[in-house]
Amino acid sequence: MAATTEALANLMERIENNPTVIDRLDTTGLLALPDAVALGVTGVGARASGVDRDARRDHPHAAYGSTSDLQ
Repeated sequence: MAATTEALANLMERIENNPTVIDRLDTTGLLALPDAVALGVTGVGARASGVDRDARRDHPHAAYGSTSDLQ
């Protein structure tokens, strides 16, 4: 366990100090809700922007036949 903990700490330090990772995460812009809707963003990007859309809830079918199934 100690070796795994040490290896993970080393890996995280390398990841967190990697310029490519920093550039992709820290300097990535935010997508505002109106822009996300205007662009038709879906999935994780939409959810992160506050889009309240869920295909299971908004278009129930098959196993998702009613909204009570989602609660």
